[in-house]
Amino acid sequence: MDPQEMNRRWKTAREHLKAASVCNDQGLYRSSVTRSYYSAYQAMWVALGDPTTGEWRHGGAIDTFCYGQWATPVIIPTALAQLRKRLLNLYELRLAGDYRAVIVTAQESINGINTASEVLQLVAQQKGLTMSEDQSMEYPVPNPTATDVSMATNELVLGVLREFPQARIKPHPPYDDEDICLDVYLPGTPDELAAARQRIVELEIEIQNKYRVYTVVMVLPQ
Repeated sequence: MDPQEMNRRWKTAREHLKAASVCNDQGLYRSSVTRSYYSAYQAMWVALGDPTTGEWRHGGAIDTFCYGQWATPVIIPTALAQLRKRLLNLYELRLAGDYRAVIVTAQESINGINTASEVLQLVAQQKGLTMSEDQSMEYPVPNPTATDVSMATNELVLGVLREFPQARIKPHPPYDDEDICLDVYLPGTPDELAAARQRIVELEIEIQNKYRVYTVVMVLPQ
């Protein structure tokens, strides 16, 4: 990534974060969550540099950023484990709000701003790091087999049903290029659905770590 692109993306990340705060103050919680996510996404791109081909997959950017190899000194993945959960939750909440018009609570909006702020602060500490061609890094790219995806899907569905026996689960076409994409319909208030979202993200992280797949689970009102 050349310095001009890095500066442009960093400015965009900061603008998105400011917009998220403005939307939150106006009670526009869906819009706030979307801006928070894209603030974090642009900041992660600044940290990681350009991928070898195309654009960063959303799941790939989160996974690679929280792997910590981009930082100097390297940040061990366990130190970023909680941030990874919050980023995945923010990404899925952004999809749910933008594409499925689910209710986003004020607390979820604030959580999104806090998550994006944490990412930007972390990247700001490392922004002296340049990713010029001679400093480029190779990041591990998951390439799961069809068997891996099948096993991961079964295990994820069973895990969700163990936690939420009342859930109705349906497959959904990928929003980006996820390996597994599911809709989970649950009864409950917006706050109860938000809590369910957080628990399901924890299940997703376990599956992602085990099978090296990218997942999106959309928690929707029944």
